[in-house]
Amino acid sequence: NIKVCTSKEDALKGADAIVIVTEEGEFAKLDEKVLLDEMNGRVIFDGRNLYSTHYFHYFAYVSLGRAASKPNLK
Repeated sequence: NIKVCTSKEDALKGADAIVIVTEEGEFAKLDEKVLLDEMNGRVIFDGRNLYSTHYFHYFAYVSLGRAASKPNLK
């Protein structure tokens, strides 16, 4: 099943993970608090290395060519 979304916010609702494959500005400014409220899962795959590996505290952050970070699940 594929769902076509008209906004980033619509795409985040209930998502298990985020896969970033663009350098588009709106994806380079993700707010972790908003992600926690909207998403079910806590995994971000970053194919563009837009963020520091220490930027997200509550998500497993995986970026190409760098070590993955582990979320603080407390």
